[in-house]
Amino acid sequence: MEVDLSSLWAVAEERAKVALAEGAIEPFASRAVTVDDGGVPVVVRVLSGARSKPATGPDALAQQDPRLELGDLEPGYRVILNRFPVVQPHLLLVSREFVPQEAPLEPGDFAAIGACLDAVDGIAFYNAGREAGASQSRRHLQLVAAPLTDGASRTPIDDALRRNALPFPHAWAPRHQSAASLHAAYRALLARVGAEHQQPHNLIVTRDWMLVVPRTRAGFEDVSVNALGFAGAMLVGSDAQLSLVRAIGPMRVLRHVCS
Repeated sequence: MEVDLSSLWAVAEERAKVALAEGAIEPFASRAVTVDDGGVPVVVRVLSGARSKPATGPDALAQQDPRLELGDLEPGYRVILNRFPVVQPHLLLVSREFVPQEAPLEPGDFAAIGACLDAVDGIAFYNAGREAGASQSRRHLQLVAAPLTDGASRTPIDDALRRNALPFPHAWAPRHQSAASLHAAYRALLARVGAEHQQPHNLIVTRDWMLVVPRTRAGFEDVSVNALGFAGAMLVGSDAQLSLVRAIGPMRVLRHVCS
């Protein structure tokens, strides 16, 4: 069954409610705290109580609970609900055929991203490799709704990005509309940050812009960082981790995992 993009988010919200009631979704409860760092209001979500995802096999995304499935998206993707979301709905675009998560994205991947962003005002993101925050080996892109926080901007970094005031290594460009031009821009951004040869990196795409960040580490001490961290939305597992992030500043955490 093909995904109906015209009602993608409405269907996702309804399916998420049903899946939650049936136990197919196991959300992580959290509270949000804003930590201002250099004028960037980073939102840090603190998990409520110690909890970790259950151990999974080497290709856990190959088969999923059918209650999480939303349908197929060409070229070559299945759209599913994240079983362990922090915010809902949280969609995964999973490759039907196995493609390594760290392999560079192709034009077809940007066709899928573009189709979803045309349908949903959201944040698409990609963790290319374990050091970039990926937890699964099969190619998967991710999509959450915008804005990430209350306010007019889609992400907490929008203003700083346009002022070139982000203190971590990155390259960005306005979002191109066609898949081919978006892919070409992505390749150019990878080259600018020295990540064109399958080096770990994060990609974030909104309706307005695209951001690439090179990665060298998965986290700072015991604070893990994925692509959304560079959009101004971090996740920590305890109040102790929150205190660490507050003490040293979110931007120092982000710089550390890029250096």
